This record gives sequence, structure tokens and C-alpha cells, in this order.
Amino acid sequence: MVTPCATSTLPNNRRVLVIDDEPSVLRAYQRTMRPLVDADLAGGPFELCCQASPEAGIEALREALEAGRPFALAFVDQCFPGPMDGLEGAARMLELDPNLEVVMVTAAHLTDAATADVKMPPRERFLVLKKPLEAAELRACARSLTHKWTLRRAAQVKLACLDAKLAERVLELEQANQELRAERAARECAQTELLRAQKLEAVGRLASGIAHEINTPAQFVADNLSFARQGVSRLIEMLHAHREIGGPQADKELAKLRRKLKLDYLERELPASLTQAVEGIERVGGLVRAMKEFAHPGQSSKAMTDLSACVSSTAIVARGSYKGVAELELDLAPNAMVMAVAAELNQAILVLIVNAAQAITEVVGPEPERKGRILVSTSCHEHVVRVVVEDSGPGVDEAIEDRIFDPFFTTREVGCGSGQGLAIAHNIVTQRHAGRLYVERTDAGARFVLELPRREVAA
Repeated sequence: MVTPCATSTLPNNRRVLVIDDEPSVLRAYQRTMRPLVDADLAGGPFELCCQASPEAGIEALREALEAGRPFALAFVDQCFPGPMDGLEGAARMLELDPNLEVVMVTAAHLTDAATADVKMPPRERFLVLKKPLEAAELRACARSLTHKWTLRRAAQVKLACLDAKLAERVLELEQANQELRAERAARECAQTELLRAQKLEAVGRLASGIAHEINTPAQFVADNLSFARQGVSRLIEMLHAHREIGGPQADKELAKLRRKLKLDYLERELPASLTQAVEGIERVGGLVRAMKEFAHPGQSSKAMTDLSACVSSTAIVARGSYKGVAELELDLAPNAMVMAVAAELNQAILVLIVNAAQAITEVVGPEPERKGRILVSTSCHEHVVRVVVEDSGPGVDEAIEDRIFDPFFTTREVGCGSGQGLAIAHNIVTQRHAGRLYVERTDAGARFVLELPRREVAA
């Protein structure tokens, strides 16, 4: 950190340079300034340096600057016999030391106004006094102008200190901005990892149900194919018998063999068995496709996404979580297009369906005689596309309605919920997709509403 500027401790500069070619005038300056030179003044006495020409004055000024003891004030006569007059000398001295206060002393008006305007130093550093000078006037001028030099120097030090503080503060702000950017990137990375972990957790929870969903159609596909294989073997045997049996007894023997092989039954059931096998394979394929769509990380940027398709595939994946306690109905609008990351929306919709199934379980129990009901619908409105998940569970208590989307808040028993699902779904919808996710209390159950901007609004 920059230490505070100690401008009040700067020493007073009372060094005065006098330049005049008349020895009597220089002695007059010494007599007039002696009270200030000899006095015990607060801040120290005055120092007087006398020079007989502008050139000598300039050299004295240069030596003082090199020694670190600059002059605060210079009294300069206007007229000199040499090549350099007082105005030119004053201008040269101000070029050498811009902080120097200059008093031009002249016996008459400044001659040659045009030349004077060209040579004249800046007015804020330049004062003109006419001879003869009054002693009190000279001392007062010396006091005020040396004090002015000290104040200006203090202001310069203060300004430099403020500049240093400003530069340090700017550097601190830049470092803070870099840290904030790094923290934001880390938080976005952590948020992405959290979403991915939540999705993997959801996939893990549903894995047993998905395995059962795949096993059921796979089992009746295997049974039907086994039945079809046996039936085909019997048909082949019948065809062989047709070729081998001859004579008057052929029709009777073939009819007897037909009854033995149950060909009428095969003729009736074999097509249906093959049809069921095809349907089972299609169910397995649909489940696998839905699982791949849900589990696939997908694109990291938004793209045109059919919200109804997200609901449809997620409902298939979530079947294991609700099929034992509820019937799920879908009412999907066509062309429900939004700008979104499909994988993230799948996760948010899964959270709402699983949450609905858990709520219904609280009412009907894990093995109910009568199942509950979950209705998932999509609809397109002027500015938004809406997903509504309604359940026949106990509903949401008004006392906790404002907290259900808080991280780690849950009404489930220990081990039955982490309180992260709805919080993550809310973050996906509101923060990452500029939408809304809220709950409505109904007469029976709860209604969660997910709203996303339509593609025209998003664009």
C-alpha cells in the first residue's frame, strides 16, 4: 500500500537569486533583505545569491538544481550591456526550472512591446516591478512568492502521491477483476460439473428401472422367438410329410399329423408372436435412443430445440421412477421450439417428473392399490413455450413455497433426497436459459410450470 503523502513536512524554500549588473543595486538588495536573512523565522531564514549577468544567473540556477537546492525566486533586471537581456535570461531560466518564480525589475516600461511579447515568460511565473523598489514591498514580494513556490511544490508532491495511489488502486482493481474473472470461470466450470454429476446421479438412480424396462420387452421377444422357432420346425416337418406320404391313407395321416403338430394353433398364433417380437425390439430401441439422448452431454451452446421432444424422451427414461406409483400422461404441442441446451432441459424436466413421483409416493405408498396421476403438457404462447408438470400428490405447503428451490432444502426423509434437484432445475431454467420455474398450488397436488422464451424472443 502507498503511504499517506506527508506534504505538511516539506521544507520551506527561501532561496532567492538576484541578477543585476549594478553593484550598488546588488548591495541595496542585500541591505533590504538582511532582516529576512538574519531573522529567526519559522521554517528557516532567507538565503540570497547575487549575480551580475543573466548568463551567470543561469549557471547559478543550474548548479543549484544539480545540488538539489533549487531557487524559489529570482529578481532579474531588464537591461544588461551584454548580448542577453533580462527578458531572454528569465525565459531561459524558466526553461531550465519551470517552478521558478521570476520578478522582472525595470526602471521604465518594458521597451519594444512586440519583442517583449515574444520573449515574455508565462504570466503565472512572471511579475514586473518598477524601480525604485520600496523595502517593505520587496520583502513582502519575497515572502509571498517563496511561500507560493512552497505551496506549489507541496501540491505537486500531493498530486504525484495521488497519481501513485490511483495507479496502485487501478492495479488492485485490475487484479481484482482478473480474480473475479477467474472465479467466475471456475464457478461456471464447477456449475457445469455439478450439472453433469447431477445427471449421472439421476441416470444411476434410474439404472435399475431402465434395466427392468429393457428386460421386460427383451424377455417376451425371446419367448416369442422361441415359440416361432418351434412353430417353424413343425411346419417344416409337415411339409416333409406332404412330400413323403402317399396312397389312399395320405389325407387321413396328414390330418392326424396336423392335429399332432397343432398346426391350426401355429397358424393362428405365429404371426401375432412375430408381431409382438418386433414391437418388443422397437420398445428396446426406443428406450435405448431416449437414454442416449438424455445421457449424452450434447452441445454446450444453445440451439433450436423441440421442447416436446425433450419431454417425450425424458418421460421414457424416467419410467422406472414413476411406473409403480403413477400413470403418466403426455399432452404435447407440436413445434414447441426454443433456443436451449437440450441436455440441460432434459435434466430439468427429469427432476420435475421424479419429484412428482416422489410426492405421489407420499400419498399412495410404494405399492399402491390405486396409482396416482402425473400429467406433463407443453403449450406455445405468444412469447413463451410452457411445460407444466401436474401431480396428484400432497401439494406444496404455503409455508415452504418460497424455499423449495433453495439448495439443500428438502422435505424428504434423510437419505431420500439431497435437496439439490429442484435447485439445479431452477438454475438451469432461470440462469442458463433466461426462463421461469415456479410452483402453483392446486386443490389436489402441485403444478410446476417451466417457461422458456420462444425462439423469436430468444433470437
